[in-house]
Amino acid sequence: MRILAFLCCFFVQVSFVHGQNEIIAERASEEDRFQANLPSYLPMKEKYRYPEFKEGRVFYTTHKQSNIALVNYDLILQNMLMINGTGDTTVMTNFGTIKYVEIEKDLYYQSFGKGYFEIRSNPDDSVQLVAQWHLKATRWILGETEKPEIVNSQNNFSFIYVPRNPAFSRQKVTISRKPIFFLLRKNGEIQLASKAAFFELFPQRKKAIRNYLSNMDAAKRREIFQREEDLKKLLEFCLGQS
Repeated sequence: MRILAFLCCFFVQVSFVHGQNEIIAERASEEDRFQANLPSYLPMKEKYRYPEFKEGRVFYTTHKQSNIALVNYDLILQNMLMINGTGDTTVMTNFGTIKYVEIEKDLYYQSFGKGYFEIRSNPDDSVQLVAQWHLKATRWILGETEKPEIVNSQNNFSFIYVPRNPAFSRQKVTISRKPIFFLLRKNGEIQLASKAAFFELFPQRKKAIRNYLSNMDAAKRREIFQREEDLKKLLEFCLGQS
């Protein structure tokens, strides 16, 4: 009887684990489908940094530059696109030799293996504030009859996603265009904008930086490293103290 009870318990556990593995596998499969289909849900203008391709050119590490062409930044691929002479849209290659891409008045620094960073402060400074743009998807599970508000603004776009597997609920998905801020040195080294990064880049000004931050409103201080204007002011303060 003990052996029989043990075998029954064993088979129950195996069945439970097998069932759990199937659920995990199906969730992973559904997530893969969502990621693969995501570009088809986005209007064309939401996929790019700019609503239309703009005149731009490439500056190479060899000190050469390309002819003027129509250029845009693909937020999904996180890569630069160019319309070539035949009218086809192509991904810029030769990553090892591209240093900058200029799109009208905006300038992007290309770090091999890390991607493109839009320069948001004075490019002649020893340390520059740069931003890397990306898309962030936020998802909410919906009730069967729930009809959520759909947002379509400059930096936010939402839609209803219905999973192929009926066992999973509908979702409201909001796509946000967001910059992540970094600090760029003249030697090409890039660090995520943070208090530790400012301390490392301006070691002689740690106390001044602490005082600067402590004098800020608490709510503003918590978000300073996600806010461009506040980061610019902090960087200007540090450069002025150097």
